Formats: sequence, C-alpha cells, structure tokens
Amino acid sequence: ARELDTISVSNGSGPSSPPKPNKQTYVPPTLADIAKEEAGILFKKTTKSLSSLPLAIAELAVIAALSAVGTIIEQEKAPIYYIQNYPDDQRILGFIDYNFILSTGIDHIYSTWWFLSLLALLGASLAACSSTTQVPMVKVARKWDFFKRKSQFYKMEVAEEIDNARVSDLAPLLASRGYQVFTKGESLYGFKGLVGRLAPIGVHVALLFILCGSAYSSLALTRGSTMTPQGADFDIASAMRPSPLGMRKFAGGNRLRVNNFEIENYASGSVSQFYSDLSVVSPRGEEVYRKTVSVNDPLRYEGVTMYQTDWSLSSLIVNAKGGKFGAEGVDLQLPMAKLEEKAGVSGQIWGAFLPTGGEASRSGISILARDLNSAVVYKANGEFAGVRRPDSGKEIEVEGVTITIRDIVGATGLELKSDPGVPFIYAGYGGLIVTSFLSFLSHSQVWALQEGEVLFVGGRSNRAKFGFNQEMDSVLNEMPEANTM
Repeated sequence: ARELDTISVSNGSGPSSPPKPNKQTYVPPTLADIAKEEAGILFKKTTKSLSSLPLAIAELAVIAALSAVGTIIEQEKAPIYYIQNYPDDQRILGFIDYNFILSTGIDHIYSTWWFLSLLALLGASLAACSSTTQVPMVKVARKWDFFKRKSQFYKMEVAEEIDNARVSDLAPLLASRGYQVFTKGESLYGFKGLVGRLAPIGVHVALLFILCGSAYSSLALTRGSTMTPQGADFDIASAMRPSPLGMRKFAGGNRLRVNNFEIENYASGSVSQFYSDLSVVSPRGEEVYRKTVSVNDPLRYEGVTMYQTDWSLSSLIVNAKGGKFGAEGVDLQLPMAKLEEKAGVSGQIWGAFLPTGGEASRSGISILARDLNSAVVYKANGEFAGVRRPDSGKEIEVEGVTITIRDIVGATGLELKSDPGVPFIYAGYGGLIVTSFLSFLSHSQVWALQEGEVLFVGGRSNRAKFGFNQEMDSVLNEMPEANTM
C-alpha cells in the first residue's frame, strides 16, 4: 500500500517545511453502526407509511364494520345459544352459522387478537401522524421568527406597506386584540390561538386513550351474572368469570346478601320497576356497605358494579293442614319453576306443586303466580280453586287440604362487572370533546418590519381567514400616522 502525505508548496524563499502527516484516517463502520443506520431508515419509512390518511380511514372503517357485527351478533353467550339461534341449516347470507361464529371468534369479537391488532394499528397510525405532522407544526408555530427582508412579506395572505408608520404603534393594537407580541429592533412578531395548533395533538392523545382503554377493557373485563333469592347470599369473586388481565380478588373476598326484593307495578298491573336491598358482608360477617338498587341505579363497591337486570320468583311459602299434613299443619317452602314458553302458557308465569297424596301418587295442588302480589290455586284435575294474596291470611280448602299462602319469595337478577378500562375511556372521550372544540380556534400570526418611514405588515391564519382579514384591516385603520417633523 502507498501512503499519501500532504503536499507542501514552497514560495521559493527557503527550504520547504517537512510534510505533515494526514490526520484524517478512514474508520470503517462497524456492524452495529450499519444496523443502527438501517433501523433508522426503516423506522422513518414505517412511520411515514403509518401516518398515511387513507390507511387511517381504512382502519377506522374496518373497526366500525366489525363493531357493527359485534352489535348484531350477541356477545359472550354460551355455545348452546349460538347452536340454537344460528343452526347450520339456516345460514345467514349463505355462510354465517354457529360453526362460523365460534371458529372465527365473532362470539367475543372485541377480545379477539385480530380486533385488538386493528386497535393497535390505528393507535400506531395516530402516534405516527402526531410525530410526523402535528408536532413539527407546533414547533414551527412556537418559534419566534422575525422577518428581516421585505421580500418575505410578499407570500403572506395579508401584506401591506404603510407609509409614515411605526412598529411601536402596531404592538399595542395587536396586544389589545389578544396577541402575544414580541419585538426585536425594527421587527415585530405576534401570535394568538396557539392552543388551536396544540389541540389536534390532544385529539390524537384522547383517541389513543380511548383505544388503550378499549383494549384494556377487552383483556381485563371481568363479569358474571346471578339469580339470587331474597335472604340468600353469594361470594362476589366466585360469581365473576376470570379474564386474561382480570385475575384479581374482587371486593376483598366479601359476600353479597339480598336482604329484600320488591316489585313496583303500574295501575294496570304491569311491572314498572323492581328493587333489591343489597348488603356487602365482610368475611367476618359484618355489613360494610348497603344500598337498594334498581334498574339504572347500580351498587358500586371496590371496583365491582352490580346492576339490577332481571327478576324471578324463587319459592312459595305455604301452611298446609289436613290430610297427610295433620290437623296442626306445617309450613312448607315450595320451589317455583318458570313456565314461560311451555305449552299453553303465555307471558311470565311461575308454578309450584304441593303433593297431597301418598308417595306413589302424583295428585296434588298446583299454584301459579305472575308476581309477588297474588297466587292462583288449581285442583288436581286442573279446575280453578281460587286466588289468594300472601298478606291476606285467608285459607282455601283444596283436595281435602287447607292451605294458607304465607309469602311469595322473589329472586333478583344481578349483572356483576369489573371494567378497569372505563376510566381511560371516559377520560379519552372527555379529552376528545374538549380538544375537538379547541381545534376550531384559529392560530393567527402577524409580522412587521420597519424600513425607514415605511412599515411592512403581513399575517396569516390557519382558520377563519375572512375574520382574520377583517381584523387586520381594523388594526391597520387604527394605526396612527407617524410625526416626521
């Protein structure tokens, strides 16, 4: 190899100085440097692709379509539900049956990996758009840029040359209209409405909160349902189905007790509202919280929300005398079964059966009820025997047995839910509302340059351009004429 030295040129007045060695030596890049550079290039290309507006619109359209499917097809039901309601011999659109629903995950669409991946992709697009478009625009908007040449005003939306004017007179006029004004020598820069530039970033951040909250809810939502009779209780944690990120002990291992259940009726007799008196009971048996819940008025305790969603009749308490029950009589609690959709039955109705014969006999008394207010008694042959109210205390003799209806015990249907993603979603929607309104604020900028007795003024606004032009006309009309004496 031949080493090249720096060549010295003599001016002929003496011997040339010795050559100096070349200090700039070539250092080949390492593999780490090459990998880092290529990663940077790939990151920039990926960010540019993700920030594409058509891509973001396509992502939103697909998510909206899938959400619509999730609204039409019931979610989180047992497989038997889909088998009964989507049989393979009655396919919707020729291909949608229970096999298709269960195999593709449409029965729990919001927690499938592909739906969550779409949310992540949309979030990446929003973040890429903010970093490549919105943040640079804000940086430019915040920069105090003083014009130094009059040619810079020629490209402005509003540009004026004012004779016999001073930049010092323009500053207070702009300040009185809400502008932040800065001067440097013979130059002026003023702006207002910078929040209008910042708000689009806030919109993206709010959307990211909503997406993250939705994804978190899909993975951490824990829910359950129960039908609990009056006077009974259950373990709150046991009633909740676990989720991937929701494997925690709910409500401190407490139990929920149903103290009372009541139904409120309209004058026509139809149900208008139902109420459940609930108590949260600690493992030591102490009542730590109590509330009467109704539809749209749930109980909330330690991250678990308990909604009133349904009701039923659980059992019938009767006193039976005579026959095999003896002369003194006994109090019996008969379980009630729902007879809705049975042959010859319409509407909600529950039934109980009181056997009156021996062990081998199937004869007995049938008692039916539609609510907590009254019960209808039928003989063994199906003939009507009478109607009794639980609080009347009146006896009725049927099949040689005298019975008294003591009480109809109701059961409350509760939906239990723990959704840690809700605060993020609410915060996101709240921020989205605020930042969306702030995005409509105009960001206006004004520049001025003094050259002798001439004042050059220019400005621009990203919104409400007509209003900005009127404002600038008003400012310039109020400019006082400088005294040149």
